Amino acid sequence: MKILNIIDDVETDHLINNNKKIEILNWNRNKSVNFESIITYIEKKDDFFKKKYVSFISKIKNHLFNKKSLYKNFNIENKFSLWEMSLFEEKNIYKNPEIIDLIKILALREIVKEKKIKKIIIFSNNKKLGTNISSLINNVKVELNYFKKKKNDTNYFLKNNIFYFFYFLLNFFFKRFKFKRKTFGQMKNAILICDYFTYFDEDKASKGFYISNYWKKLLPLIKKKKINLNFLHLALDEKKYNLKNKIKVLDKFNVASRMSHNILDSYIDFTILAKVTYEWFLNCFKYFYLKIMHNNNYIFQNYLLKKMFVDSFIGVWSIKNLYFFYLFEKFFKETQQNNKVITYVSEFQSWEKLIFFNSNKQQSKNIFALQFNPIRNWDLRYQFEISKDNINLYPKKIITFYNSSKKNLIKAFSKSKKIKVFLSDNLRPLDYSFKKKFKKKKILIVGDHDDSSTLNLLKIVNKLLEQKSKYLFEYKPHPISKIKISNFDNLQKLKVYWDNKCFEYMYDAFIVSNKTSLGLELSNKGFKTGVILDSKSLNLSPLDKNYQFLIKNEIELNNFINVKKSHNSAIKIRNIISWNNIVNKWLKIIKYE
Repeated sequence: MKILNIIDDVETDHLINNNKKIEILNWNRNKSVNFESIITYIEKKDDFFKKKYVSFISKIKNHLFNKKSLYKNFNIENKFSLWEMSLFEEKNIYKNPEIIDLIKILALREIVKEKKIKKIIIFSNNKKLGTNISSLINNVKVELNYFKKKKNDTNYFLKNNIFYFFYFLLNFFFKRFKFKRKTFGQMKNAILICDYFTYFDEDKASKGFYISNYWKKLLPLIKKKKINLNFLHLALDEKKYNLKNKIKVLDKFNVASRMSHNILDSYIDFTILAKVTYEWFLNCFKYFYLKIMHNNNYIFQNYLLKKMFVDSFIGVWSIKNLYFFYLFEKFFKETQQNNKVITYVSEFQSWEKLIFFNSNKQQSKNIFALQFNPIRNWDLRYQFEISKDNINLYPKKIITFYNSSKKNLIKAFSKSKKIKVFLSDNLRPLDYSFKKKFKKKKILIVGDHDDSSTLNLLKIVNKLLEQKSKYLFEYKPHPISKIKISNFDNLQKLKVYWDNKCFEYMYDAFIVSNKTSLGLELSNKGFKTGVILDSKSLNLSPLDKNYQFLIKNEIELNNFINVKKSHNSAIKIRNIISWNNIVNKWLKIIKYE
């Protein structure tokens, strides 16, 4: 009997006898041992496993329950499938990290076939890993040979039940509802911009000036051409901006001429609450009925899929999506005649489909998706199957700032001839000077918004600095980071920049995590940039998968630092369309269509 041993964390490495006759697989990214890594295996066959995962999700979508596909089981008022906004369909690794674990299991299935494995022995902290594997891989005996008990996540259990979901449904409404409705009148014959209520200058906002990181280069151009603008903001930070504070800010924004600002939350009312409550209870009934009748189905046996199912159809994400559905429906009914052109911050999030669903035929021709962030190789939001059921829920005109993103988008929509992708100037460029020089050789470590990525980065640098280095290191944490470098023995004396003054200097090299787009920006400007790969995740960097300085451990980091690479000239992007031309096109639509 051929046996495969799986190591799920570095702490259990010592329990495995490194016998060449025994098949050993590291469930994470290798750091110090010579076992095969499943992450490395996946990344070597990235296109294959991306297609494999999309096909796997398509199978779930079309799985028949009571002679109806899962897609058709969860319709909203028999006109829109909640599946289109589900975690399954969105495939957002940042929102739904379970995706990476599922891809690992799909890869393990291939390894089992290739090596004719009959038994899998798991060394893991994760008690559910054995069941997750056995529910998706048949004809193999799975044994959880080691288990280090973790403390139960009480918070997870408290927030993962039907009672909490109903509480969330009501709390979501009452945090947003005001008996005296506060929406602001819209401009006619205007451009509608949908974005997030964030990344604007708060000091200027208190004085009534809307200076947005997204639009500060575009707004002066639109103002110069005397075009009316309507903003619809989606609110994210409820702690910082409760409804009362949001309205105060909007009151000041709406003083400006030719410009209107509203937040989507302001359109909430008791009718929407009633509709959301009804649909949610109906979905709960469907869920429990399907679970009882099909309890042995792999979707309900696998903890990862079950969690995604709950979140998508009765959990917090499903409730948010139901609110979004009815809020967008109401907004478009009341304002549709005002907006001749629609543009929005595109991240291929589920709510974006509602713009297309609620737009009339004339409007849908003039919707422009603005792809601000570069597309990563493993961002599965851009891996989808287009059909007659969903083709009208995707953008037909996309503007991106990166040549690599343009190629990825053209590839994603290769089966549709109606999609146009334009390359334009970056509305949110990296505009730091980097002109000042140090007397000594220095390297800047840049933290990420994701604490797990930052911790992984700092651990590797800390390990490197156990040995003396000819370089001095400095650290720029993300503004929301709560990580203390005092917890790292070799990083305690590092100079820390909480502002952006560090970007005024020309460092010898930069070290970033693989989740930030900063690595691509720095590399494109010709700076020596090392990207630290996460130990338990796939490479989510926007840089090319064959980029020279993708770093797994302190040995590779040391090699990167010692490579002689001087500052290169910035990469020039050719064949771009200017924003002046784009705005002129919009102006023509407003005047003549």
